[in-house]
Amino acid sequence: MIQLSTMTAQQLRDAHLAAVAAADNALADAAWEIFISRYGERRDPIVTWHAFPPIPVRDFDWGAHRDSDEGGEGRMGWGRTEAEAIYALLDLEREAQADEDVAADAAAEHERVLAAYRLDQRL
Repeated sequence: MIQLSTMTAQQLRDAHLAAVAAADNALADAAWEIFISRYGERRDPIVTWHAFPPIPVRDFDWGAHRDSDEGGEGRMGWGRTEAEAIYALLDLEREAQADEDVAADAAAEHERVLAAYRLDQRL
């Protein structure tokens, strides 16, 4: 028995893709639900579409974006399957959030150093 509840994001992703490949819909759905419940919570739904571009490479057949990003200015995930496109979008969002967190930490450190400098100037 597979313990989905103890898996990391990458393990859930791999389990989902393996289950899809094996046509085990129950396992694929379970892995997907756990993945989304942990890592995909956001205010607006994900929209997917089958692009099927006229190129020999099938790596970009599916696209995914957030419903609020309909204008095309937001992030888009691409993949060979619908699930891969969604995972790619979620990965882009996690990377962007990590970048925002680093920037916020740097700004807070800058303010702390600036406040210490100002305090030194007063003494």
